[in-house]
Amino acid sequence: QLLPIATEQLRWMPFVNPKLHMPVIKFIYWSVRQLDSGIQHATMTSTMRRLGEDIFKGIVSKGNPHSSSEQSTESKSKSAAFFKSPCMPLRFLSTLIVLKTVTQVDYLAQAFDSLRIDLKTDEGKALFLEYQGVPVVLSHLKVSSRGLLSSALDGLFQMTTESG
Repeated sequence: QLLPIATEQLRWMPFVNPKLHMPVIKFIYWSVRQLDSGIQHATMTSTMRRLGEDIFKGIVSKGNPHSSSEQSTESKSKSAAFFKSPCMPLRFLSTLIVLKTVTQVDYLAQAFDSLRIDLKTDEGKALFLEYQGVPVVLSHLKVSSRGLLSSALDGLFQMTTESG
């Protein structure tokens, strides 16, 4: 019941202190992981897909939604980047959320590419273990797309190599 509310809260992230982005994304990630163990209804699948797409694309808002229409046209647009964030922990968790929720192959391919790059570092490997990324990647080994199968295996292989 909370996941649709969390999805709506993403719209407000451009107006929130960026230090609060990580706790929100953590909450969403662990909620998605918890839901994974249960049966999903069609509406929840749709909500999760929208959530993953919003995290992938980021959120851009033009002006403060509480200001009058004249002020909002003058104010600059604000954005919140998750999947493309320069902050590795936020980007990494966002990548795992995209891998759990999105079904579009092009988004998944970019998420696996981001994961592969991040797993070349010790910090990325530590985050992978901390957020229990193995089941997320393993879920894509069942997918019939050969491109994603290769990407999933590359991610697991990267965990076995030295960072550099």
